[in-house]
Amino acid sequence: MIFQKKNIPLFITFLLSVFVAIVFRNDCFMWDNVVIPSATASFFYDKGFHIFSMGNFLDCGHPPLISLYLATSWKIFGRNLLVSHLSQIPFVWLLIHQLYICSTQLFSTEIKRWALLFSLILFFADTTIVSQLAQVGYEIPMVAFCLLAINLCWKKMSNANFKTQHEILLWFSILILPFIQLRSIPLLLSFAFALLIFQFFQNKISIKNTVKILTPFMASAALFLCWLIIHFKNVGYWISDPNSAWGKDNVGIASLQQMIKNAGIVTIRFYDNGHALNVLMMIVVLVYFFNHANFKNKNYYTFLLWIWLIATVGLSLNFIIMSKPICHRYFLPSFILIPLFLSHFILTQLSKWKFISLAILLTVLISANFILPFKKYGIGWDSTLAHLPYNQLRKNAFDYLQKNNINANSCGTRFPFDVSDSLVFLNSSTVQLSTITQSNMAAFDYVLQSNISTSFTPQQINLLHQNYKTEKMWNKGLVEIRLYKKVH
Repeated sequence: MIFQKKNIPLFITFLLSVFVAIVFRNDCFMWDNVVIPSATASFFYDKGFHIFSMGNFLDCGHPPLISLYLATSWKIFGRNLLVSHLSQIPFVWLLIHQLYICSTQLFSTEIKRWALLFSLILFFADTTIVSQLAQVGYEIPMVAFCLLAINLCWKKMSNANFKTQHEILLWFSILILPFIQLRSIPLLLSFAFALLIFQFFQNKISIKNTVKILTPFMASAALFLCWLIIHFKNVGYWISDPNSAWGKDNVGIASLQQMIKNAGIVTIRFYDNGHALNVLMMIVVLVYFFNHANFKNKNYYTFLLWIWLIATVGLSLNFIIMSKPICHRYFLPSFILIPLFLSHFILTQLSKWKFISLAILLTVLISANFILPFKKYGIGWDSTLAHLPYNQLRKNAFDYLQKNNINANSCGTRFPFDVSDSLVFLNSSTVQLSTITQSNMAAFDYVLQSNISTSFTPQQINLLHQNYKTEKMWNKGLVEIRLYKKVH
């Protein structure tokens, strides 16, 4: 029966996912989500599902599976923000329910009630997690299917009533991950390596067992290779056009100097946006684990912690060696499990101080929505709820431009303000401000600039302060937008 007691968690997690969609229904598309899925889904919505006709700006490397899904949702229910957020519900539901399954296996009966409450509170207090839940993109689907694969792998390894449908779901989740986004590839490699490490400590490593573990991962790699070959035959390049904005800056190998800088930025990403205390406590958790754990014990805690540790290291190394921007949301697979481990540690090792520990963690996490400590390297506006005022402030700025007859050709700006509202808010507006480049800034009588727009170079900021004065400013919370007028 659908209303059996065992199905109650399904209903609760579903209601939570609906609640998230409704609360954040007006949150617009930000940063890379403007391109994927918004711009690519809009292309499919307008032109039909012509995957290899997008052009190199939209074809930025990630397979367009999520964009196709979103475009299909728009075709059926209408193209607007509400439908976009509602279309995210299945992935949010899958993610939250898989985290619930993680918690039921991670926590003993004695602490389960408190552990579920603590982990849920810490989960929704995490700035990066809740901000990604609030937006329509491809981070949540990726992590949701990854958690599904993790839990199914454990079910299979522990022989816990593993059925044919579970095997199909396991294969499906591993096969689909590379087609959600390219960052799934280092995640899958880390996942496979973690499984082998865990089996090694169980003294179950053999050629037969290794092949059995790696078979779905190899099948996923083979299927993705088929996609790359088809993609290459149709567009003439493997991932993204080397001559496009996505080519040189996003798929190259970094120089040694850049790798050192990337290592520093990765460190900042882990400590920024309220994660400093979380990460410090996770270091304590790891030290305690390696000092007290019996690696031969076959338990879910050891299994999950190995996956978390190796995935965290694997993702970090991937971003260190690549010459590409490094965003907070890239580490969502790591952040998503930390509330579980911290709740477990607090309730098993700090039980007398559990409420004080939780209060301190909450204070630090929530304060991150009101503080931006790493302004020079902080591009995490889409990973903090501090971004929410951007929706209305952007509308106010564009309304002002229209009322004062300031046209797009005379007003320059940088990403994300140079993107049309038709892709940001999915409305009918086609107004698109001109993009400021290295050489054309002097051509504009007006410049729209914001602390959200971190793509302004230091040279452009200097020219702005030298040759322009503030005509109008809009601000709320940490978000600030200024309209500058040239001083003649």
